[in-house]
Amino acid sequence: VGGRERGLPQLANEIRVLRHVRHPNLVLFHGACVDFQGSSSILALVLELVKGESLTTFLRCGAMDMGIPPSAASCDEGPIPGDTERLVVLLGICRALVYLHKRSPCIVH
Repeated sequence: VGGRERGLPQLANEIRVLRHVRHPNLVLFHGACVDFQGSSSILALVLELVKGESLTTFLRCGAMDMGIPPSAASCDEGPIPGDTERLVVLLGICRALVYLHKRSPCIVH
């Protein structure tokens, strides 16, 4: 049995665990697909569609009002988030991480 086949049961178990994880600050995980191509394999994750800008863009564009120059990301779409909006998002991320770490077994991200 090849190396990748030995890891499949562990991968399948992790996918089963992730399918049951529910938290308001986590993207919903629907499943995964593994495609074996010769000596390599591709793992595709099926996640909930979340509309909006990336977290990086959101945080960097909000940092413009503190004198931090924006990156290559476009900050022209919509109002620049203030400190309160960015803090709410960061607290949501912290809550999601605490939820993952308190599960038994702990979910490593």
